[in-house]
Amino acid sequence: MIRIHRILQKSLNQPSKSNSKRIRHMESNYNVVLALRTHFWDQYIEYIAQKLNGSTSLCDFVIVADETNSTFDCGSYNKVSHTSDISDLGIEYLPEFNLWYNGDYPLYVLMDTYKDADYFIMVENDVLVNKNIDPIIKYVYENKIDVIFYEFDGTSGWAPEWEQTLKESFDVTKKCFFPFLLVSRRVVEHLHKRRKDIASNYKNGQIKEFPYCEGFIASAINEIKDSINISSLEEFFDIHHFTFTDPYYILDPEANKFGSICHPVRGHDFSSRRYINEVFIENSILRKGLSLIDPNLFYENLFERVKMMGDLDKMIRFTDIAVQNKWILRPEPINWALGAKAWTSSISSWSIHDTIEAEGAAACDGNINKDYAFHTSEEQSPSLTIELDRNIQCRHIYIYNRLSFSERAEKIKIETSIDNLNWDVVASYREGIAFGGSDGNPLIITLDFKELRYIKISLLEENIFHLVQVEVYSQ
Repeated sequence: MIRIHRILQKSLNQPSKSNSKRIRHMESNYNVVLALRTHFWDQYIEYIAQKLNGSTSLCDFVIVADETNSTFDCGSYNKVSHTSDISDLGIEYLPEFNLWYNGDYPLYVLMDTYKDADYFIMVENDVLVNKNIDPIIKYVYENKIDVIFYEFDGTSGWAPEWEQTLKESFDVTKKCFFPFLLVSRRVVEHLHKRRKDIASNYKNGQIKEFPYCEGFIASAINEIKDSINISSLEEFFDIHHFTFTDPYYILDPEANKFGSICHPVRGHDFSSRRYINEVFIENSILRKGLSLIDPNLFYENLFERVKMMGDLDKMIRFTDIAVQNKWILRPEPINWALGAKAWTSSISSWSIHDTIEAEGAAACDGNINKDYAFHTSEEQSPSLTIELDRNIQCRHIYIYNRLSFSERAEKIKIETSIDNLNWDVVASYREGIAFGGSDGNPLIITLDFKELRYIKISLLEENIFHLVQVEVYSQ
């Protein structure tokens, strides 16, 4: 478990967004606010804040805190609190749009709070800045730069739903990517005026779409591009690890490489946002990150994601990897039915799939948290047959019932076979047996390491048949 210790700082007053705060810094020629934008606080956000605060001696560092849903303590750091309602700054409150959608709103809060500031740098809470930014500040002043952001470009090829939000308000639509954004006061003033006018038009029904922030910022800046100076992020940072998706673990050395800016980064849950197939690649970003984390913090989630792939060979490989990397002390029991071929005796109007094979396979996909996998017609002795990919010495068969209408499966029979021709009955409940599934009460059939390849589960009556999942274990 990592332990990140707070850097002790002199306690700062916390200005409300309605109060003006005079900039204080070491060199009076620079009036710059460096703001970490976040809606929560934990040890990982604190680590990001420490690095960001330590990257400059020329800026006033502040946490710009979205406290729409709850307040939080950020220790001794200066905090400017706000919510999604900034109507006191002249922008109509539109409750249907949150601060993820209106990512530019904190800029107006900062502009109102820090009335002497020339520049505002806003950094999102999943960005690591790995260099001293003072030379950037000096360059900005010397060259009268107004904007630094990333991927300032046309909206062709962008998400159509976001592009659509811009067309009523802008003649030329642009988009940008701004986990790191530097803007001059005059640019923020222009953005504020445009956002205020557009919000009013939307509130009054003059337009039907309210612009998404990545498009709004870029399109509004494009309107004044001939009178301002724009630079791109890659002029100042190594951006090889600055992407839209696929986070790094926050303490991965690659994410902290000097001279770089890395986005996105996350804490120990970073693995849930990466492609699961990376777990099978030894030197992948996922595997490197996991090597730095206590397995107790990620293993269960990782195991469930691999299981949901519904691929037996991958589950076996994953178990081997988990043992080799000491994520677990001993191999997981293998569900030999995972991803197996299967088929039902019929389909019905309630079936989820179009074929008996697809219906049957859904009972072997590893997902016990669904209503049902298959749904037969009402018929005499409806059944599910499963073919494993090899003969095994079976110890347990787990059968997960549908939690609603579970009584339909009570009069159940289970048979096994090696060749799909000769069948042995291993359990039969002619009088019925009540059992559940994902509630922790599946039907468990215990065998004496019986050799089998096929399993047939059927009803002993005329009825509708549905189950959620079947698991088969040799341990």
